Amino acid sequence: MYDYASSEQSGTHLNSPIHFAKGKWSTHEIPLDNLIGAAIVVDISAKAAQNSNYQLKVSDIADWEKKHGIVPEGVIVLVYTGWAKFWLDRSKYYGIKPDQNNSLSFPGG
Repeated sequence: MYDYASSEQSGTHLNSPIHFAKGKWSTHEIPLDNLIGAAIVVDISAKAAQNSNYQLKVSDIADWEKKHGIVPEGVIVLVYTGWAKFWLDRSKYYGIKPDQNNSLSFPGG
């Protein structure tokens, strides 16, 4: 019930700092406290359903705060797009459009 798995580059995953900068932490060196904590979920699924290229906006955070209060400092922000419902349909999930040179079209993409 508490397990989470995802394919790389198609969902939430971890790139260690060394992936981007020489001399930084590799994955096994990242302190566990940096990877766990309290979280909030910002639901943009209605907007993503209307626009497959929708990206989280500052106004989405402001709307969340109007309902729930100020986002606490240090909290993990998770963004719910609702896009997982298309996982079994590769073309829909990635927004592959054969008539547009296989350009991808998905929330946050």
